[in-house]
Amino acid sequence: MFCEEDSCVQYAKNIRIRKVFISSSIKEQTVIFKVKELIRQHQNIIKFATKLNDGIKNIIFIEYILASVNVAAALLHILTLEFSGEMIFSIFHFLLLLVQIFILAFTAQEINTQSFNISNAVYESSWIDQSEAIKRMKLIMLMRAQKPLAISIGPFRPMNIEAALMTLKGAYSYTSLMIQKYI
Repeated sequence: MFCEEDSCVQYAKNIRIRKVFISSSIKEQTVIFKVKELIRQHQNIIKFATKLNDGIKNIIFIEYILASVNVAAALLHILTLEFSGEMIFSIFHFLLLLVQIFILAFTAQEINTQSFNISNAVYESSWIDQSEAIKRMKLIMLMRAQKPLAISIGPFRPMNIEAALMTLKGAYSYTSLMIQKYI
């Protein structure tokens, strides 16, 4: 299974949230301790993702601008070449640039999806049969998980597959402009 570290932690946490109430022989104090530990882990993940986003959002913005220009230049190079060995290299380079953009977008999308799945895991756990204290803790966790974690492209938008497609649309626009100037 391919997943980034934060995404794998989120997935494992989803499983632990769903299964915290499986055994009916566990004492309430043990359940409360486990729920508090899950809440601490969730808070740590939120802090980590927020710091990560603050640290790299401008770098991601620059990466997306450069990737868009690189894809446009590679596409222009392909369109202006006659079929040769160089064209095969150019096509391979173009495909690698596309893979780079979509791997970055997929990773960010996975972080977003897994963080949203925490609220589903809280809801799907058997919290209904628990004490009021546990229900309150789960409700707080559920409310906190309603805002999914996201990696941003600068100050503009969250990075996801849609943002990657918008990058490709921008690259196509750059290519059209460059072809008009080239011809």
